[in-house]
Amino acid sequence: MSTQSVEFFFDFGSPASYLAWTQLPALCAASGATLIYRPMLLGGVFQATGNASPVAVPAKGRYMLTDLARFAARYGVPLRFNPHFPINTLALMRGAVEGARPTTWIAPSTLPEGGPNAV
Repeated sequence: MSTQSVEFFFDFGSPASYLAWTQLPALCAASGATLIYRPMLLGGVFQATGNASPVAVPAKGRYMLTDLARFAARYGVPLRFNPHFPINTLALMRGAVEGARPTTWIAPSTLPEGGPNAV
């Protein structure tokens, strides 16, 4: 078992998260590290730190788009923006947080006849 791990904090709306997602699994596999996915709301981080999305600041936005294109070319992955970018990912990220929670498996054979909602 690997003692090394990489925590990948991501937001589905982040192009940088997408680029990292295209590379991290192979990097972790090559190094024997465990990849741990950690969903987070990037907009919440911006708000909590008094920062703004780079696309909200014209000079930052232009540079970021150029930089993202460079990395996509370097990694050999497609990079296409949603025409409605940036988008509100709150509902998607809530689903990711819920999906990341540990669950307890209930074997179907232990359920009452008629399923989990049977009276």
